[in-house]
Amino acid sequence: MRVERTGSAVSLGIMGGLITTVGGCFAGITVMFAGLVAAVMLAVACCFGGWLLMGTHHLWGCGHDRPDNLTSADLLGTFGGEGVRLTLLPTGEYRATRLASSGAERGRWNLLASADGRGDVDLSAGPGQTYIFQGGLHAAGTRQQPYLWEYTGDPDTCRIRRLDRFNSAASAA
Repeated sequence: MRVERTGSAVSLGIMGGLITTVGGCFAGITVMFAGLVAAVMLAVACCFGGWLLMGTHHLWGCGHDRPDNLTSADLLGTFGGEGVRLTLLPTGEYRATRLASSGAERGRWNLLASADGRGDVDLSAGPGQTYIFQGGLHAAGTRQQPYLWEYTGDPDTCRIRRLDRFNSAASAA
């Protein structure tokens, strides 16, 4: 009888140890899983928070898209805004003026086939000209009512100088 009780006690002891070990494993796995979930949640919160803080334009641009099927003829005319006037002529020449100073610029312009990071409209100033624009402008709006724009400062901030067209080619020539 004693052997059976000892065997039962040993069996109960082993079973208790297994239950404790298995329970401990599950507890350890639960803690690891909870830690992993917390780490993933923190990473998502940091990324999403940074995205909200920095803005969504990193994913979708600054919201000023080039109109579909835009042609050079759509851009002919005079544009102005923020103290600058720009006239795009049918001859491929342009004239730009800073209204608050004597800054003036003449050169050649052309519509690029597709946006390449420099912009949609390439402006090449003649020799010895002051640079009112930094080489190119982006086109946006519609074909009937386009506007031109350029970044002012860091492109990540989406701060732009917008030039609205206030007359078409007929009155610009």
